Amino acid sequence: MTDALINRARSVPGGGLRPDGITAVDPLDEALIAQVNTLVAEAAAVDQPDAPPPCPLDLTGSLRFAWPGTRGEDYVARLDGRPVGLLRLLVPLDTAEPAVRLDQLTVHPDHRRRGIGSALYRHALLRARANSGVRLTAQLVEPLPDGPARGPAPVWFAAAVGLRRATTVPPLLRSRLYEPAPRPPTELPHHPGYAVVHWGSAVPEPHLPDLAVLEAVLRPGADADPEPPLPGAPALARIRAFETMRAVRQRHAWQTAVRHRDTGRVVAWTSLTMTHSVRAAALQGTTVVHPRHRGHGLGLLMKLENLRYALRHEPRLCTVETLNAVGNRPMHRINLALGFQPVDRVVTWETLL
Repeated sequence: MTDALINRARSVPGGGLRPDGITAVDPLDEALIAQVNTLVAEAAAVDQPDAPPPCPLDLTGSLRFAWPGTRGEDYVARLDGRPVGLLRLLVPLDTAEPAVRLDQLTVHPDHRRRGIGSALYRHALLRARANSGVRLTAQLVEPLPDGPARGPAPVWFAAAVGLRRATTVPPLLRSRLYEPAPRPPTELPHHPGYAVVHWGSAVPEPHLPDLAVLEAVLRPGADADPEPPLPGAPALARIRAFETMRAVRQRHAWQTAVRHRDTGRVVAWTSLTMTHSVRAAALQGTTVVHPRHRGHGLGLLMKLENLRYALRHEPRLCTVETLNAVGNRPMHRINLALGFQPVDRVVTWETLL
């Protein structure tokens, strides 16, 4: 989603696991990968009972192909030869971004409060420093400030090991669209100057430069420029690298864009992605509208048409999850109009190394 968080690794500082009990994951070790998948699934069943189960092919693919622009490091903690804890790090390849991301720290429910989570966190600090990181960041799920508690959050563990809430990164609001199948608003604005186009997991080559422009708009402060510059080859390559990662993870995408009839340019874009084994749930991906074409209801039009497009191909789809910055009021209005319900929030925590 991603989705990145510290699962409820209920460990306490201290013993319980020797440092040599932590080893790197060989992404080609099929037996080990099967054990890791079992560990993650059994932990998720306890920690996130209301969320779709993890997809084994998705996890296996992510071990073999990291998020574009990063290098993944994955480790397991073993007791009696079996993995009981998983640590996943994403190391940036761009030295201008020296923050190492703690993508996942999971301990099997049967082995918590034995120091395993603490040992894995100490290993994360060592590896982050070894990779010249200056910060270690993690995203944690927290209940909504004015909502009911959703069970014990992992915040206490993060605070105990020295992480603190990042003051410069806004929280993300997580919302879900529940079954029955998405029901759109009955009326939509008329858009005579625009045409809706669809595609699957791969962006058609003619649209690639326009989508790279739209991705550039998502950078902080970039949307203030009414005419973002045309992208270079690296920007186009990043989109293709992301598609490669998605294919390796055997995820599928349903994508919808809006084309401006007068210029022929794609000026808005949204996507949904699904794992191979979980056909009833989807994750909302990028939704962006070019600064020159905002204020016409294109965001609502696009997300609605993409839901319809996905449902034509995935009739079992009944849950969609989305993450948006808490200050993104236009997107929150669109989500509410489509029936999304706020669930919780994802907050960035960090520590200096």
